[in-house]
Parts: sequence; C-alpha cells; structure tokens
Amino acid sequence: MKSKKLIIVLAVASALSVSACSKQQFVLESGVGMTAENSMSNFFVSGIGQTHRINASEVCGGKDKVVSVEAQTTFLNGLLGFLSTGLYSPRQYRIMCRT
Repeated sequence: MKSKKLIIVLAVASALSVSACSKQQFVLESGVGMTAENSMSNFFVSGIGQTHRINASEVCGGKDKVVSVEAQTTFLNGLLGFLSTGLYSPRQYRIMCRT
C-alpha cells in the first residue's frame, strides 16, 4: 500500500515538474500582427551562459513593422529538458509583424 502511494506521489511530482511552462511577451506596437517566424532555440546544460539573438527588425523588414516578440517554454520543451535531465533545454520563440 505504501509503495503504491509513493508511486502516485512520484508520478504527480514528475508531471508537475514538466508542466511548468513560461512565456515572456514584449509588445512593441499595438495592433494585430501575423507570425513571421515561429522557431525553436536549442540550449544545452540548462542554457547556462548561452544566448540566442534574433533581430526582429530584420525578420519583419523594419523596426516599425515589429508588433511583438515572444519567448516561451512549452510543455514539449519542458518534457525534452526533463527527459534529458537538463542537458538539452529548448525554448520556443515567435516574432509577430505588422502586415
């Protein structure tokens, strides 16, 4: 009976540890935009000391056309990080441009 409860607790703890998704959104212009780029950045060893720069004005064809930039850890990103014990830590990013 105790081992069954322990398995349930471990399963719930594992599910919660990979479900902690996060999202940062930077809105530069009000209005509706179309997704110009939706891609994944690859980081290793939990991304310690690593950066990935994306020039949103180049993607949108000018800084006045950038609507928003998002960086997100999705469920899949968290799951991949969990399964690799932090050795591989991807993040999703989106750039929205004015049409």
